[in-house]
Amino acid sequence: MSNKYYAVIKAGADLTKPCLVMGWVAQDGTSTPYQAAPGFEAIPLEISDEDWAMRTQGPQNPTQINQGKLEPYVAPVPSLKEQAETALQRARMTVYNEFGILGEPTPAAWVTYLRSLMGIANGTDTTTTALPAAPSDTAG
Repeated sequence: MSNKYYAVIKAGADLTKPCLVMGWVAQDGTSTPYQAAPGFEAIPLEISDEDWAMRTQGPQNPTQINQGKLEPYVAPVPSLKEQAETALQRARMTVYNEFGILGEPTPAAWVTYLRSLMGIANGTDTTTTALPAAPSDTAG
């Protein structure tokens, strides 16, 4: 009997969308089907022994399963809200390090930038479609 191969993904993942493969399992055909650890799910793969050997030899690159096919992993693009949250954290650190730590007032350009990011991050700005540009220098 031939081997059975599995891709391990997070349990409950939407298989109609690309899913990051978290691990690989090979079993000989005489074993009971592989049971993944809690929080994970094993997806049976329709690949040959040769394809399996090529996949598991050498460097491992991130892989996703998409509509039943294995392909290189493509990280999802963060939403505008997520991008704004990240930019806001960086901007707050910059403003504090450049002005707050010295007790200096925050320049108007930085205040405008921070408020814009806050609106996107907290959902009160629903019309903006791209992040605002950060002030070009720390002097504002």
